[in-house]
Amino acid sequence: MIVHVKQYRKQENIDLLMSYVSQPVATNYLHIPGKTNLESAYETFVNKALVRVCPRSVSPSEELIKDEANGYTLALEGVSCRDHKGISAPLPPMNPDMQYIMPLEDCGAFALNVKGWKQFEHDPLTGSCVVYQEDCPEDKMFTGEANVYLPLKVAPMV
Repeated sequence: MIVHVKQYRKQENIDLLMSYVSQPVATNYLHIPGKTNLESAYETFVNKALVRVCPRSVSPSEELIKDEANGYTLALEGVSCRDHKGISAPLPPMNPDMQYIMPLEDCGAFALNVKGWKQFEHDPLTGSCVVYQEDCPEDKMFTGEANVYLPLKVAPMV
């Protein structure tokens, strides 16, 4: 990514810098119209650059609000627990013409109703949802498409 800080740009410089960036060029080339504008809106331009470089970036405060509402939090991405005893969420009656993929919210609601749950895994590609009443041992974890969620531990009010 290239951030071009210049009030008045020459087309030849724009073309040169754009030739250095990877595709898509519109995402990897950011123009900031001069140092004065950068200094007056520094946080705005930093956020623009960060979102372009890290499109999956999240606001920790917004994530906490969402997690508190859900009752669980994302712990690991791209991990499944192999050969570990868990409780699979039941699927609704199937229509032969449709494939059902359980959304994360339904999987989380199922987990919240399992007494003593320690973690659950949800595969966003297949909708697979498995709830565990024991932590998955590290030697049972393997790379996969699922994400592992833990109960949200809310600090007690003082």
